[in-house]
Amino acid sequence: MKKLLLKISFLLSIIVLSNSCRTRSFSHTKAKISTNFANFEIFLNSEKISLDSIYLDKDNIKSIKINKQAKVVQIIQKDKNVEYFSLQNAIQSGNFQEIIVNGERVENLKINKIEVGAIKSIAILKQSDVSNNPIRGDFLIITLK
Repeated sequence: MKKLLLKISFLLSIIVLSNSCRTRSFSHTKAKISTNFANFEIFLNSEKISLDSIYLDKDNIKSIKINKQAKVVQIIQKDKNVEYFSLQNAIQSGNFQEIIVNGERVENLKINKIEVGAIKSIAILKQSDVSNNPIRGDFLIITLK
């Protein structure tokens, strides 16, 4: 009987050790990753990134793996050759008075590039289209998926 208990306890300890050290794969949103894993390093296709400065297309994410022991979040994309829309380039072009992303001014956001596949629509609101507009210039309005 003691041998059986010893074998069972050994097997349980092996199971516990193997589950505590493994890298797990999850389906997380950007908000969950930012809050739950704020002090973790985040890699996109093996390249270190800041999740606050980039907006990814959720349909292009193949997997998200979280290694709590190493404090690493690894995001793998389905298509690694994607284009990004640079908000900094749009601002520097000087053609727009304001750039608004999902109803919020770009100055209030940390995002500086958006994966093109994540953009639902882009519209330009011309100054001439708005009557009694006290602000001079056009607006670039971006809606994300």
